[in-house]
Amino acid sequence: MKLIKAVFKNYKILEESEFSFKEGLNFINEANEFGKSTIIEGIVDAFSLNPASLIPKKTEGKEIPPVIKIAFVIQEDTYELKINAQEERVFLKGKDGTELESPQGIKKFLAAKGYQHFPHVLEGLLVLKERDLSVGATRGLKDIFDAVLRSASVENLENRIRNEFILQRAGLRQKPFGQQKRALEEKLLDLEEKLSSLLREKEEFEKNKKNLKKIKEEIKNLSQKQKELLQKYEQLKHMRAYLELRALEQEKENLEKELKNLVAREEKLNREVLNLAEKISSLKKHIEKQNEEIAKLIAAKEKIKVLKDRLQRVEKGLCLFKEIQQKEAALGDSKNLDPEALETSLRDWKTFLALKKRARGLIKILSAKGQVFVNRIPAEGQEIAFQGRVRLEYQDLCLDIFADTKVADLSEREEKLGQKFGSPENLLSIIKKLRELKGLYEQTKYYESLDELLKQKNGLTKELESLFASLASLETKRKEHEKLKEELTRHEIQERKLQQEIFQARERSKTLSEKLSALEDEIKSFPRDFEEKLSLKTLRAYEGLSLKDISEKISQAEKSLLQMEQKLNDLEIERVRFEERVKREPDLARFEDLLREKARLEQKILRLNRLEKVLRISADLLARLNAELNREYLRNFEEHVAKYFSLITGGRYQKVSFKEESLFFDREAFAKNWEAVRDDGKRFEIDRLSDGTRAQLLLAARLALVRLFFKREAFFLFDEPFAYFDKYRRERTISILKNLAETGWQVIVMSAHK
Repeated sequence: MKLIKAVFKNYKILEESEFSFKEGLNFINEANEFGKSTIIEGIVDAFSLNPASLIPKKTEGKEIPPVIKIAFVIQEDTYELKINAQEERVFLKGKDGTELESPQGIKKFLAAKGYQHFPHVLEGLLVLKERDLSVGATRGLKDIFDAVLRSASVENLENRIRNEFILQRAGLRQKPFGQQKRALEEKLLDLEEKLSSLLREKEEFEKNKKNLKKIKEEIKNLSQKQKELLQKYEQLKHMRAYLELRALEQEKENLEKELKNLVAREEKLNREVLNLAEKISSLKKHIEKQNEEIAKLIAAKEKIKVLKDRLQRVEKGLCLFKEIQQKEAALGDSKNLDPEALETSLRDWKTFLALKKRARGLIKILSAKGQVFVNRIPAEGQEIAFQGRVRLEYQDLCLDIFADTKVADLSEREEKLGQKFGSPENLLSIIKKLRELKGLYEQTKYYESLDELLKQKNGLTKELESLFASLASLETKRKEHEKLKEELTRHEIQERKLQQEIFQARERSKTLSEKLSALEDEIKSFPRDFEEKLSLKTLRAYEGLSLKDISEKISQAEKSLLQMEQKLNDLEIERVRFEERVKREPDLARFEDLLREKARLEQKILRLNRLEKVLRISADLLARLNAELNREYLRNFEEHVAKYFSLITGGRYQKVSFKEESLFFDREAFAKNWEAVRDDGKRFEIDRLSDGTRAQLLLAARLALVRLFFKREAFFLFDEPFAYFDKYRRERTISILKNLAETGWQVIVMSAHK
């Protein structure tokens, strides 16, 4: 089979494209993004005969699904394969009159021409891509391999023995051996279930008989206990009636005694109330008399408060005059000076000092016969620098020299101030004190004279002393008054309490009288039938127990009787149920028949198991035969791979090993399970080879598979096969491809490199 032409419409980036091919070796050298890989993918999609797979691959922006036409030749006959995704149909038309429209028909046509499973062969063997040179033995390739190996037939026979005869996996096409063994095993299982059922029935029957007997014994014992408990229950009720009557009589006696005590207490309380009333009246009179005296004393206390305020004002004025005298004494002769004038002098003084500090001068001594003194210190040198003012003395001459005229103007005044006040800080202190004294003078205008204040203080002091003397007894009288009031309150509370107790006693007496009357009526009407039924034995048995204890025992007895009654009912139900069960006895004769039938079936299954053992041995022999066939063809396969690999690498690698037990490998095993032997004898796993050498090994393996198992010439599709090849290996590989082309194969190489 040789390709002539491929036409693509709306297929990926091939919007409207047509490519022609010649026999032998074809090179398509185009830049990246041209669509070289897309051409190969489209040819594979066309021979897949599946229009639906093209729909997702339509050209971007186009609404019409892809259409692919492939023209090819087989044995001088030309054919055109068209796959239309829009119409979802395939069509094969040939010059020999062939017209086919179904994928299955086209596959059968290709098989008749010698191209069995061609879509699988094309994708798995005849398309070689730069990044994926591995291949797996898929269904189609496996059939191709078996046509040569014949090992699958052996494997199928082995699988048939194992699955149909040994493992019984033949489904609806069950063979007699499997049917017979399965029927015997199912029948044996059925017998074992029946035997188990009969055995369970027998065990259940014996168990029911035993349970029935046990239940009857329990009913008998429980009935006897119930009878004894009923008798005890009746005696307890009689005892309770006896104790209730005694309790009523005792309660009556207690009530009569309590009523008598209440009457006596009421009389006593009345006497206490009369005594308290007399005491309360006497206390009230005494308290009224004390209230008048305390009112006079309180008025005197208020007057003392007023006098204290006046005395405090007078003392404040005296303190003011005293402070003025102290400040005048501290100021001495300066007390009459004007603080505002002094403030002006202080500012001038500070101005002089500031000017003196800033003003600088220079004296040059041109000539002098004697010693010159500067500020009474002998001058050194002819130039004397000074600040503000300097005094120069020479013989009988004395000069004050100023650096500035303003400093000279203020100098005399500064001397006077310095002599009088010492420093600006002292002057500032005097100004502050004068101003404080002036403020104190201002405050004295709100007070009388000093003599008048002293006179007022003496008068107020004497008056307060007189009032304090009269108030000496106020606290004593007040405390006594408070005690009398507390005593009055206490007596009034006690009186109310006694009145309350009298009221409660009267109410309690009334209640007790009513209760006593009702109790007498209850005792008269209490039933006395228990007196004849209550035995002396019962009285002695429960002697010392209270009415509460007897009531609890009655409650316990009632509860126990209810439980016994419920248990007897449950036991009666169980008795009826087990009596019904023991009526049905198991069929023991049938049990023996089933045992004999089981032994017969087990003997038959034993014979079939022996036959199965023989079949397993046969299957193992066939498996070893199949392995031997695979090993033989694996050696042949490895020799072809080694031949191509040696040619590509220029003899660098002489031998290869494919580490699989069968040629029915998967894709991962084909890509990884290789070992190459270099010309120096060193061995390399495929993972240790360089990317280029690994690709060359897998290419050699693919070529070997084609040469061994695909006997009809077709076409190879290579997509960048030399990406990892150096110049020399590329040339040797192209030489191999040329040899293939010369033997009748068509080789189409897509590459971006020339």
